[in-house]
Amino acid sequence: MLEDLHEMNRLAHEQYPGLPVVLLGHSMGSFFAREYAARWPKTIDALLISGTGGPNPVGGIGLALTSLLGALRGHTYRSKFINNLAFGAYLKKIPQPNTPYDWITRDEEIVAKYAADPKCTFVFTVGGFHELMSILKEVSGPAWAAKLDKKMPVLLASGEMDPVGEYGEGVKKVYNWLQEAGLQHAELRLYPGARHELINEINRAELWQELADWMQQQTMGAN
Repeated sequence: MLEDLHEMNRLAHEQYPGLPVVLLGHSMGSFFAREYAARWPKTIDALLISGTGGPNPVGGIGLALTSLLGALRGHTYRSKFINNLAFGAYLKKIPQPNTPYDWITRDEEIVAKYAADPKCTFVFTVGGFHELMSILKEVSGPAWAAKLDKKMPVLLASGEMDPVGEYGEGVKKVYNWLQEAGLQHAELRLYPGARHELINEINRAELWQELADWMQQQTMGAN
């Protein structure tokens, strides 16, 4: 997947020469975007990370289990146990949830559409979970942040009620790694009441505008 991202980046530079490139990664994509920025920091002008998280306390167990299940059942096997290990606790701070997916946004209409879409609610293969957990391990810690371009603008945007970001605490850990690594233009924005998908939240128009303004400010004069 990272190589695919690298190829898309190459195509963007080829088809739109002279324009700045901002890499936006959300949720699972945030972990891949973070690793991409560490491997190829000179290929992007800014990094916008949404719905990310810090170290996963069950990550080591998950890697071992997905390796074992992949060997025993094949990498395309879908395990409800692994799925529950990854997502099972995400509703714990939501009173009287209507669906298993209420953690994604406060917008009930968006949640209902998500819950009714099999392309959103499918269970990952153990191979997919293994790749995700492997990337999460790579981007969890100061060593990851030290690989980033110190002058790269980085925005971490997260809802304070996002379980992926440990309700802000995990995202703060990521921000601290950036600070320790000496990034000069790292910024953290936590949005009160917001859940996982900022771009689908009830105040999404305001959030979209904030993110667009940040991208414009950070890329003025780039390239």
